[in-house]
Amino acid sequence: MEKQENFNNKKKILVVDDEEFIRELIKDILEIEGIESDLAEDSNKATEFVKNNEYSIIFLDKNLNGENIGDLIKVIKENKCDAKIIII
Repeated sequence: MEKQENFNNKKKILVVDDEEFIRELIKDILEIEGIESDLAEDSNKATEFVKNNEYSIIFLDKNLNGENIGDLIKVIKENKCDAKIIII
């Protein structure tokens, strides 16, 4: 349990999904676990968050409104974000 507490205090999670229901569902689950998160509905908002915050994990919608998520992943890496990216 101590590791989880350290993780919770370290950084937060970014959830990038174009469906509000999915974003809110993941946020609610994370909040139950005491994990802070930010929500982005598109790659522009996600890029803004990545430039201004540190994340441990980024949940990324595979079908993000038809956007090329490869471009977003490239932007994330260019901003020296070390977050693990989980494609959902």
